[in-house]
Amino acid sequence: MALNLFQKYCPKSFDEVIGQDITIKALKKRAKENNFSQVIRFIGYTGTGKTVLSRLISKSLLCKNKDENGNCCNQCDICKVINNETFLSNYFELNASNCGIEEIRNLEEQSEKKIMFAESSIKVFYIDEIQEMASKSKAALNNLFKLLEKPSKNNHFILGSMDDYNIPEALKNRCVTYKLKKIDTDKIADRLLYLCQQEIKDIEITEEKANVILSIAENSSGSMRTAISYLERVLDSDIWTEDQLFEELDIITNKRLDEIVSGLLYGNDFVLSNYFNKDLVYKIIGRIILLYRRILNISISKKEEKLISKIRIPNLSKNSIIDMINKTLEILSIIYDKYYIQKEYLEFLLLKVLNQNKQIINQNQNVRVPRK
Repeated sequence: MALNLFQKYCPKSFDEVIGQDITIKALKKRAKENNFSQVIRFIGYTGTGKTVLSRLISKSLLCKNKDENGNCCNQCDICKVINNETFLSNYFELNASNCGIEEIRNLEEQSEKKIMFAESSIKVFYIDEIQEMASKSKAALNNLFKLLEKPSKNNHFILGSMDDYNIPEALKNRCVTYKLKKIDTDKIADRLLYLCQQEIKDIEITEEKANVILSIAENSSGSMRTAISYLERVLDSDIWTEDQLFEELDIITNKRLDEIVSGLLYGNDFVLSNYFNKDLVYKIIGRIILLYRRILNISISKKEEKLISKIRIPNLSKNSIIDMINKTLEILSIIYDKYYIQKEYLEFLLLKVLNQNKQIINQNQNVRVPRK
């Protein structure tokens, strides 16, 4: 069976991991010293590298052909089975959302069983979504905690969680914790461009293709896995226009989003086009709130400022713009809450936004204030 893009280009070494520089620096130091903690915990949004890093640590612990910097060989049987996700008795992966007391007891039994590869006496257990176990089965979590407390230099546990909610302090205190941040849009876009060039030889990256790649990166919420899954769909179906991207994947380019927000503020009716769904309404609300904060001189980050830098705002008095934005947010909030009602009512609400903004602009045609 053919590998998907994420599997095919999954990092095989710490140097290939993107967007987690501080964590990688620390893990490479541990690998070189062969001094990984018995219990490690990764906190991070989906697709930021929790599973990837657990496998890299496992190879570093299990591989017997590491170089002087602690890099695994990726050629021995242990490295190959972990790279191919065909796991062995030295390495286990579990999803805590499906774990109960019995599963933890089985895990304990596995920790005491004889290993497959005699050249390594170490076992590594990766348990993902640990916050799910914390919320669903306190008994299972308690049993896991007892297992972690058992002294054993040969057993290593790596825990993954989206957040810290419901995780007992006693469990946190048993772990060395690494927080994985969402990956920067530019780094995701660079990676997607590289994958395009690898998958399609002599591909010409036109401005339209570049916009599609950038839009995927911007809509991946900092998740490399999400971005690559979008890209795979684009490559499979040859989706290289803004219209196709929205129609097939519900992804809208930032350029088009800027145009829609500007259109709303100026009372233009092209926002009633097919480029409209509940997720888009949410994004529009987010952009308009940032505009509102900037007009009120409430600080926003450089990243947030960049998001709204190309939105056109009518050149009106400050009070008129605030009034316009308030009314727009009010109507958009109603649309977001009631999106699944008939289309005609949603269009009526949108027409209210457009008409009221036109009225405010017409009433203030001669008012001019410098923009910030």
